[in-house]
Amino acid sequence: MNSRYLHNRLIRVVEKVLEGSKLLTDLYIRFFRNMTVDEFSKVFLPEDARVLIIGCGSIPHTAVIVAKEKPWKVVCVDRDKDAVQRARVLVERYGLSDRVSVVEGNGLTFDLSGYELVVLAHGIEPKDKILKRIAEEIDSRTTILFRTTWDFLDSVYGNEEIPSRFDVVAVFKRPDFIKSVFMRKKMD
Repeated sequence: MNSRYLHNRLIRVVEKVLEGSKLLTDLYIRFFRNMTVDEFSKVFLPEDARVLIIGCGSIPHTAVIVAKEKPWKVVCVDRDKDAVQRARVLVERYGLSDRVSVVEGNGLTFDLSGYELVVLAHGIEPKDKILKRIAEEIDSRTTILFRTTWDFLDSVYGNEEIPSRFDVVAVFKRPDFIKSVFMRKKMD
């Protein structure tokens, strides 16, 4: 097993443990709040924008934070049926059901049309295949937020290549060692 797989499993287990406690869930989301707000300040979308987050997990912290800070509609997709159910409960608990939808689905097959921003969570699998699919199916008006690790961690997690079909628009290095790469598909 590689380090990336073990990291992703650990995050899933931690989220499943934390989501049982309102206090721990609140602290978890609060931990990510400022860095997520700063991260999303790098993208400019219309007020009626639709955002797709692939890989929300059982604590969809990105969706919760974005829905509290921006007027956008957010759709979260996760392939783990149990995580989807727990995420729906959490979204409802935060009073965000009118702005955030949580759907069971797979980044390899979920309909990508109609979104101004598509977020690829750090822990999605198989990330390279999902990114390749996105490169083939979206148009140049859609912004992609690709979360990966800072470069110095490539020796641990491996280097995640950005397909040549994308132009990098901005890079934001979060304090949790996640690098957010904002991209757009090159115009044909």
